[in-house]
Amino acid sequence: MHKRFCLIAFSAAAVSTIAAQTGAMAGPQSGYLVDPASRVVRPIQGLLGGATIGPPVDTRMAFSGVVVSPRGDYALGVGAEDRKLWLVQPGQAGAGMVTEVPGAMPSADSIVPSAAGSHALVFSAGSNQLQILAGLPSSPVVVREMNIGLLPGSPTAMSVSEDGNIILVATSDQNTGFLYRFAPQEDARLLSAVSRVSAIAFSSRGDAVFADAGANTVVLIQSVAAPGAFIPLARGQDGVDSPVGVAFSV
Repeated sequence: MHKRFCLIAFSAAAVSTIAAQTGAMAGPQSGYLVDPASRVVRPIQGLLGGATIGPPVDTRMAFSGVVVSPRGDYALGVGAEDRKLWLVQPGQAGAGMVTEVPGAMPSADSIVPSAAGSHALVFSAGSNQLQILAGLPSSPVVVREMNIGLLPGSPTAMSVSEDGNIILVATSDQNTGFLYRFAPQEDARLLSAVSRVSAIAFSSRGDAVFADAGANTVVLIQSVAAPGAFIPLARGQDGVDSPVGVAFSV
């Protein structure tokens, strides 16, 4: 069976505040997205193919950073003042229902949803602590915690499988990098030496793909739980130059 993938390029931007603004929604809503310019959450109004981007969602609070789920049905944001993790869901008349995620650590630096958004990784660089959230978006709960401070180098990319069982973490220092797998009842397992992995993505079936910006390569890992074969998908000679994002197509 052929698998399709796509590369997503983006540039890092400073995280700005999501101001609480009042907007009105009308008609069916297909999901959420984050406005890359203002970093506010906006609804996708109407049916796909004829949708428009609505006004900012009124969350009644400000966030220092926010991530929208792949399906656009919820967002996770870090409170600008309290640094807590909050769940934003669709509300009425342009408002967003905002609830605190119980047990989630404060001051998260990275939030990475799974392929369909049922799970998410939450990472704090200050404590090197990693949490897995399950039950999204209806009943979010922390189901696993780990400290990755003993891994060599600094984390450069991470991702979680759709069932929440497998985590991939890439680290790197000035000279080299490594790709690790975390599974239930298993310590960190070294999968491969790498250069500088910039992005990792899981498919809904348990395969994964990662972009190595240092080596100008994109690599598929078949059945990460096994793990299976590492298959190069594209290299520098194919036109890959410092890739920064990867994703599986639906």
